[in-house]
Amino acid sequence: MAVRRDGPAPLLVGTVREQLRPSGQGLWALRLQVPRLERACLELGIYVPGAERPEPRWVWRGPAMRPAPPEPPPIEVAPPQPIATGERAERHAVTCWSPARPHALVLCADGEDVPRLAAWVAAAHVPVALVGIASAARIVPYGEFDTYEQRADPRACAYLPEVDPTYFADHMAYVTGTVLPWARDRLGQLPALAFGVSNGAVWAASAGVLHPELFAGVVAFSLGTAPPPAAAGAIPPHALVAGRLEPDFDRVTTLYARDLRSRGVPVRLRRPTRGHDSSMWVEELAPALRWALQR
Repeated sequence: MAVRRDGPAPLLVGTVREQLRPSGQGLWALRLQVPRLERACLELGIYVPGAERPEPRWVWRGPAMRPAPPEPPPIEVAPPQPIATGERAERHAVTCWSPARPHALVLCADGEDVPRLAAWVAAAHVPVALVGIASAARIVPYGEFDTYEQRADPRACAYLPEVDPTYFADHMAYVTGTVLPWARDRLGQLPALAFGVSNGAVWAASAGVLHPELFAGVVAFSLGTAPPPAAAGAIPPHALVAGRLEPDFDRVTTLYARDLRSRGVPVRLRRPTRGHDSSMWVEELAPALRWALQR
């Protein structure tokens, strides 16, 4: 990798997070060694210290990777709205998008991403409605990630059981007791799937474990920690994805898939040579949803 620019040393971000090294007048470079490079897909961007955020990322695909699917046109989605009174409902407002005849409801962590997810789902003709619950994530300037505290971030408190157990339980009760009935009143008594990525994947997997009577399936990508131990009873099918270039998430997701299979749970596990990247999550969503719908 090589970048020509003036100023301080830029940081390579995305699939790889590494400082580029000086390599001549105004040139910064980094040599990467990527296993299975021909089948890898790297999402990369440049961050210059002092900037508010990185420059737009680009995606490099190895020669053995299937071609990139075209980015679907954006879909107009109503802005998030509180569906109940109280601070919890205000903070975790709801966004809803549906095709004409949905076959299932997908309750989505990080509901602010529903407009982009809806575009991919619609382009793939997957008959599901998306019900997004806003994460209320605390915006952290890119250069301050090292000082990030989970307990100060409502997103982490809502999605990770160990960070703030009370907040996590209240948020789960809000989703299962308020958001899900609201969605079914609007769209019909459809089966529900829980979906999330990264921290949101922990929430989705936890929803399937804690409320198997409410969720017909779980779609969880890049699981960073395993959910709470399962109570006795059935666990819904799980569609899991983790990239081989995000080793900690890959390890946790793979071990969780193994644990579920040992309990007789149907599991679809995908491990592409990719990182903790949004391009992987949107491209893997439609196949995972189709598999979950079949079950």
